[in-house]
Amino acid sequence: MSAAFRTIEPGSALDVDPDLLSVADRACLRLLLRAGAATSAQLAQIVYGSLRRTQKRLLLLHRSGLLERIALPDTRPGQAEFAYRLGPIGHDRLRTRRTTAPPTYLRHMLDAVAAVCALNRTSDRERPPLQLWYTDTMTGGILSRFVRPDSIVSSSDQLDKLLHLAKARVCRRCGLQPKTNG
Repeated sequence: MSAAFRTIEPGSALDVDPDLLSVADRACLRLLLRAGAATSAQLAQIVYGSLRRTQKRLLLLHRSGLLERIALPDTRPGQAEFAYRLGPIGHDRLRTRRTTAPPTYLRHMLDAVAAVCALNRTSDRERPPLQLWYTDTMTGGILSRFVRPDSIVSSSDQLDKLLHLAKARVCRRCGLQPKTNG
């Protein structure tokens, strides 16, 4: 996958103020900034909930110049799947540094997001299985510079256990008895 992402010319971009975007649109931009790229189906599962709504919102964000997109190969005629990432206008408006990966790295970024989507399949949007996701760009500050995993994820069960352990440790340090449920 070495084709270039398509951008909108700055002069023809719709004028969209990022401060007036919906919470879901801002979450989408944040996710694309951290993950590097994602498909419309992945963004539908993680952010928007509906593929049709996702496609409409992504088209608006693309036409405004906030996003770049590329058609993925191996799709049926008339059903092109696009991968999206933040465009130069998006980086300018969000005041972030543009350090995009080369297009040849696209499949790797999409596979990492696909793995998170697979782990996070649920019909309960209030309590999804994954509670924590650090992308590869975020793990550099957590781990040493010699260890660079693709992602770090934590399930809700793991997070509950970690919180319980932390609470017990704080209680022991303060000389208190931790409350037990049941």
